[in-house]
Amino acid sequence: MDVRRLSTIQGDYQTDPFQSQSEALSRLLERLTGLIRRQYLLIVIIVAFTTAIGGVYLMTTPAVYSARARLLIDSGTVRAVQQQMVPSNIYVPIDFSAIMTQVEVLKSDSIALTVIKNLHLAENPAFVGRTEQGLLQVLLGPLTKLSGTAAVEPPDTRSEAELTRAALGTLQAQRTVSRVAETYVLDIGYTASNPDLAAKMANALADAYIDDQLDSKYQTTRRANVWLLDRIKELRTQAAAADGAVFDYKEKNKIVDVGTRLLDDEQVTQLNSQLVSARTHMADTEARLDRINEIMKQDVPDAGTADSLSSGVIVGLRTKYLDLAAREHIFSERYGANHLAVVNLRTQMTELRRSMADELNRIAESQKSDYEIAKARVQAIKTDLEKFISKTQLINRDRIGLSDLETKAKIYHSIYDAFLNRYMETTQQQSFPITDAHVITKAEGYQSGPNTHKIMAATIFFGLMLGFGAAFVREAVDRVFRTRQQVESILRTNCLAVLPRLSTSATVASGASDNAQTARQQTGTAEKFVTDLNGFFSRVVEEPRSLFAEGFRSIKVAADIASAIKENKIIGVTSSVPKEGKSTVASNLAELMAHASKRVILIDGDLRNLTLSRGLGRGATAGLLQVLAGQIDLHNAVYTDPRSGLKFLPAVIESRLAHTDEILASKSFRRLLDALRPDYDYIIIDLPPLAPVSDARATAGIIDSYIYVIEWGRTKINVVQHHLTAAPEVQDRLLGVVLSKADIKTLARYEQYYGRNYYKYYDARYGYGS
Repeated sequence: MDVRRLSTIQGDYQTDPFQSQSEALSRLLERLTGLIRRQYLLIVIIVAFTTAIGGVYLMTTPAVYSARARLLIDSGTVRAVQQQMVPSNIYVPIDFSAIMTQVEVLKSDSIALTVIKNLHLAENPAFVGRTEQGLLQVLLGPLTKLSGTAAVEPPDTRSEAELTRAALGTLQAQRTVSRVAETYVLDIGYTASNPDLAAKMANALADAYIDDQLDSKYQTTRRANVWLLDRIKELRTQAAAADGAVFDYKEKNKIVDVGTRLLDDEQVTQLNSQLVSARTHMADTEARLDRINEIMKQDVPDAGTADSLSSGVIVGLRTKYLDLAAREHIFSERYGANHLAVVNLRTQMTELRRSMADELNRIAESQKSDYEIAKARVQAIKTDLEKFISKTQLINRDRIGLSDLETKAKIYHSIYDAFLNRYMETTQQQSFPITDAHVITKAEGYQSGPNTHKIMAATIFFGLMLGFGAAFVREAVDRVFRTRQQVESILRTNCLAVLPRLSTSATVASGASDNAQTARQQTGTAEKFVTDLNGFFSRVVEEPRSLFAEGFRSIKVAADIASAIKENKIIGVTSSVPKEGKSTVASNLAELMAHASKRVILIDGDLRNLTLSRGLGRGATAGLLQVLAGQIDLHNAVYTDPRSGLKFLPAVIESRLAHTDEILASKSFRRLLDALRPDYDYIIIDLPPLAPVSDARATAGIIDSYIYVIEWGRTKINVVQHHLTAAPEVQDRLLGVVLSKADIKTLARYEQYYGRNYYKYYDARYGYGS
């Protein structure tokens, strides 16, 4: 396949949004499962604790019972009022504030006080409680109950008003009123320690509300009836007085009614109708006369004009004229314009035009006569109307007074009728009282708390949230190295191995001592042999199939690969702080290489803390310093491991040295290493840590590569970053990082493939059968 095509395909795959989402989801699930795997114990403890709190609450909390009654509020009144206030063609939404007003009425003190009075709740200890007790009485109360002695309660000295206020507070605290969704239904709830009491109180509140509505309507109707009756009597007197005034005025001014109208008004209307009809006829006659005058200006009237005049004479003459004109045109073209026949036809056409003109004059004179007659009729009717109007103007003053009196009388009568109808309605309502609300659901008691399932689910959910929160916090503050991925992403270098924590093995220590003794007996010489009494420094030889040994094989492979690229014989092992296991890593790496038939020498270069010299070269009287000073030959200072052939050069210090860095950076130490290069495949040097001293940095010019040891789960990330940044010469030559003293059981929570079962079935048993 073409390389460019392959890169394009790979680029498309990397930018695929579905692939990116899948990878993001996979990483999220991996992080979540990793968090649960690492912190599950903390989460379980917190969930168990919150669940226990929920269980204690359920066991100590008494049962609570609730009851609910439901009221339906009639919406007819609200709708009727709204329809009266606005036009019918405009949509008006229902005023739900009226429903919320009824909710507040139900919550009012008046309803509660009515229930308290009807049920005598001010006398019920469950509602009024007792007077406040002192601290001593509160403490001694449970003791008196346990001892069986009845406590003598002091008499209640509160007044009736105070007891009523106490009962009111209890009732309002245990009562709930709400609206059911967007409906006209009100929900009345009550909570008590007894189901029958809860149902009784809810129903009593509903009944008290209905009674209050009935009483309110009755009182309102009664007061309205008294006021309406007085007002009706007054209006009746005023309407009768107004009618008498109208009658007296008509008699005094001699005004006669014709039906619902006055006589003078009827005559004016008739004259106006006649005047309009006469003017219409005159206008029509004048239009016809004007039309005839326009036609008379034409030589020959056209067909439309003749038809509009409805004159058969003109129509006939015009027809003959048109026939003669057609013949005249034909003869003129055939015989010439001066032919006798043509001249004769022209003479006949002239006579026909004269006849049509005479007929039009006759019609015009007739129309003119009709116009004069219509004009005279209009003038006569107009004169009569003006005379009558001038006559009626004399009595207009009297009619104005009559109109005012009649309007006043009508107003009194309409008000009187309206008040009389309202009085009849209120009288009927008073005799048959109804309310705008009624109970649609009677209250029945049921246990409402504590809800075991909800409380336990809430405590478990809260415990999970709190547990995950604590787990996140714990992860955030856990700023130590625990996985390969952390090392490689933070330090930008390879993690060569994760080594498990070693335990002291008496069998391994005694075996190492026996091997050294046996080697001395077999050789029969005074050659010095290493003795690993605690079994830490040569565990890879004693337990070659362990996970510990397999980690060092990974380190050896990395060193071998680096040696193939560039010279990598001298390897320094260091760390950030003391006690991270660098000496154990240095000795076991050297043992493994030597056991693999490599020529290896291990040098204890930690001149401040001679860990290897104390563990492998017990009783040594000469070492590295004596060799560098020329006091002893290298051969006489080196120890040998009989099992692997490893050479070990200890360090013997008679007094504390102040400038150990000068020794490791000295020319004599460089010459020693140069002399060892041809004879050994690897030279492993155990160097001091970076934090307390600068000895390791002093060896940068003679060390080929460094192995940096970090204690798993203990050394802080910022400490490692700080010291590596401060020692760039060491960081540039890093072969890699080794995580030591790892807790494999705990490590399995961070990287599952480090679990014991995984190693048992895949790593340790591979190549050794099942």
